[in-house]
Amino acid sequence: MRGARVLAFWLAGCLFASGAWPQVRSLSADLRYETQWTRYGFQDGTEATASRSLWGLFLEGRGFVYHPRFLAVEARGFLEGERRRGDPALPNLRFRRRSPYDLRLTFFAYRPVSLTLRAFRQTDTSESPAPYFRTDRVEQTTSAGASLRWSRLPHMEVAYAHSRFTFETWGVARQEVRLRSWTAMLQKDWRQSRWEFRAARFDYDTPGWVDTLRVEGAWSRLRGNPLRVQAGFQTWGAMDAYWVDFYRLADDRRLYARARWTEAPGFRWLDGAGRYEASLSRRLRLTVEPSVSEQAFRDVRYRVGSIGTGLAWETRWKGWGLALIPRISVSYHTGDGQQGWGYGGGFTGIVQRSVLQGQFRWELGGNYDLRPILPRYTTWSVQTGASWEKDVGGAFRVFVFARRRWQETSAVDSTVAWDFQNAGLHLKWPRLRIQAWAELSDMAWHRVTYSRRLLGFSVGPIRVGPVVGEMTHQRETVNGRPYDLTRGDLRWRVGRFQFMAVSTYYRTSGPTRRDWWDVRFWVQRPIPLIGGAERPSVFR
Repeated sequence: MRGARVLAFWLAGCLFASGAWPQVRSLSADLRYETQWTRYGFQDGTEATASRSLWGLFLEGRGFVYHPRFLAVEARGFLEGERRRGDPALPNLRFRRRSPYDLRLTFFAYRPVSLTLRAFRQTDTSESPAPYFRTDRVEQTTSAGASLRWSRLPHMEVAYAHSRFTFETWGVARQEVRLRSWTAMLQKDWRQSRWEFRAARFDYDTPGWVDTLRVEGAWSRLRGNPLRVQAGFQTWGAMDAYWVDFYRLADDRRLYARARWTEAPGFRWLDGAGRYEASLSRRLRLTVEPSVSEQAFRDVRYRVGSIGTGLAWETRWKGWGLALIPRISVSYHTGDGQQGWGYGGGFTGIVQRSVLQGQFRWELGGNYDLRPILPRYTTWSVQTGASWEKDVGGAFRVFVFARRRWQETSAVDSTVAWDFQNAGLHLKWPRLRIQAWAELSDMAWHRVTYSRRLLGFSVGPIRVGPVVGEMTHQRETVNGRPYDLTRGDLRWRVGRFQFMAVSTYYRTSGPTRRDWWDVRFWVQRPIPLIGGAERPSVFR
């Protein structure tokens, strides 16, 4: 303690002796105001209204002490409040936020070794007048970090943080969570490769919260064909997890592989998978995907091993582009009284051609899978789709598409059928974008049916000088019950003032009819109090 006092007096003497007082490089204030009005309509024909006002003052500043290379200072804080009013049938809420301080100090920012200190405190308060209750949430964090940047040594960063979160509800309960965290990062470029190491430790002083440790390392090749190997582990409480990832890319080959191992009392999960792609010729490409997994929960074990392969063949003939992609897979399942072979296969065909100076694409495919999890657990699926895209002079673009997918899954005496269709139109100009879409889906399971229809369109953003507008409308029908949603946005800038208005209308029909109309209006005004080339970063 005595040594710290001596060091503080020595630093103060050096600063004041040099005549360099703390200086402010930039300081700005941001004023924000928002008002909202909402109307609710209920099934019995009654209505209720509510309003809300939100205001805020945000301050950000940056400066230095003695010299920018010695001690850089960043500070941020805000004061915010909210007020809600409404009919007795609606809740009356109030919310406010205060940040007494958010301060960051950086020593020797431009030196090989730098030190960063931070202190942060924020309070969130919410109130409800009838019945009255109040909840306060307080967050306090102090942290310190060091960074080493020197070409002869690995780049290294270490940090320590201590945080406390307090939740207190008036007259009910109080809870406090304390957290200590350590993080470290090490990175070194060695000849044509890079080594990385990261570690993080989180310790909680509060019962019921689980401490966590995560360590991860990686090696990458920087030149030539990309190659990366990554491995790590994480432990939280009585559960451990380990993983290894590998990938390698080349001009004619790609290889991906991963392995996972998670273990806890009475539970184990092993999982490994890979993917290999290789060009056999200019038009033919091979894909192989092996995988294996094991799950054990108490006395139940389940294992699966599979391998799938596919070929992609592409060619061109008299202006037509053709692609054929067959796929087959074989798997073996065992566990929980069920075992046996599983089979799967599929086929996809793609046709492309220039039509009306645009690009037309049509796709048709189907898949079949049999798995011995349950007697005759099978899945059929068929999908098809077409699209047409065209660019006109680089300024106008049109895109039209339509797709459909049908799938049926059967197991024992249960069958689930699903049919999904969607279509859309996109028109895009430099100052305008128009979109329209439609979705239809039907599902049947035993005697239960689910039907969904969706139609919608959007226009915008429309730019006229400093004004930008956009509108979206969609109508969704679920099992015969319609829902309507309309939203309009309007944003404009006048000098340093930024304005924004949003109107939303939502309506449901049927026995639970309800109308909801919401209008919001924002005003924002940044004010530079002290000019500076740099604006402080927002750190949270």
